Amino acid sequence: MIRRLMKWVVLGAAFVLFAGASAYFTVLFVIKGEDRVVVPDLIGKDVVQILETLSRLGLNTKVKEPEHSDQIPANHVLSQYPSPGTEIKKGRDVRIVLSKGPRMLLAPNLKGLPLRQARIILEQNGLCIGNISKVYHSNALNEAILAQSPDQGVELTQSRCMDLLVSLGPRLRTLKMPDLMGLSFSEAVLAVQRINLVLGPNQVAEEQNQPEGAVLGQDPPAGHPVFEGSVVKLIRNHKKDGANSDSKFAPKGIALFKHRIKNGFLKTRIQLKFYGYGLSGELIDSYMDPGEEVMLLIPEDAEAFVSVYEDDALVVSKEFKP
Repeated sequence: MIRRLMKWVVLGAAFVLFAGASAYFTVLFVIKGEDRVVVPDLIGKDVVQILETLSRLGLNTKVKEPEHSDQIPANHVLSQYPSPGTEIKKGRDVRIVLSKGPRMLLAPNLKGLPLRQARIILEQNGLCIGNISKVYHSNALNEAILAQSPDQGVELTQSRCMDLLVSLGPRLRTLKMPDLMGLSFSEAVLAVQRINLVLGPNQVAEEQNQPEGAVLGQDPPAGHPVFEGSVVKLIRNHKKDGANSDSKFAPKGIALFKHRIKNGFLKTRIQLKFYGYGLSGELIDSYMDPGEEVMLLIPEDAEAFVSVYEDDALVVSKEFKP
């Protein structure tokens, strides 16, 4: 009987000891579990919302220097540390970076600028060209910007595109081709340029009964209807033989043609066209800085003609004679 009683006493004591140990470890586990939390995903959330969330979890919020973002709105979380899902103790810091929203720029003033220059300005400012509409305009050069949207000074986000209205220049007029036959080459060039025609490659032929350099042929012919900007081809007289042929083509030195670009703040499109030696063409077509000089060395052994255009407007025409 006593042995049986002792057995029950031992079993009871063991049970009490086991129950006490289990309770102790359970409480310890619960206490330790309550000291640690899982960091939530804060990316893209409003700053007020995440402050409440972290405070409720017993975590501190540390806000770092905000940064621009095209994807995350202003005052929303752009990045965080520790990353979402990390388990940390209560009372620890969670560092966040807030978005300042997209970087804002002021729309530049492009009106009056050439399309090429406007494109460069937009690219330098992180903007782009959107839709381009073109219309004829009697008082604007070809490819000059007439209007823009958004207008100058409007705030834009980076990478925003601007729509442009671009001039096609004055509407082309139908002209009557002048009679250039018998004129000197320089007179013919001036006559062609005066009515906004373009002199193309010219050819030479020999006619002893006509003066040196006289126009012997033209295309289109006199009286033919042509549009402004049409190309005119000339045939000019060039005597290969004769008493003066040796002296005419003997080198006599070099002539210097020089032109200084007008002062200002913007680059100017410079076109230098040369006609001579049976050749015609554009030697220079580029944007140059204000105050720059264009120089050309011309042999003084034959007739030549030089024209300079600034932003498509003829500013200088000079004839060189042997």
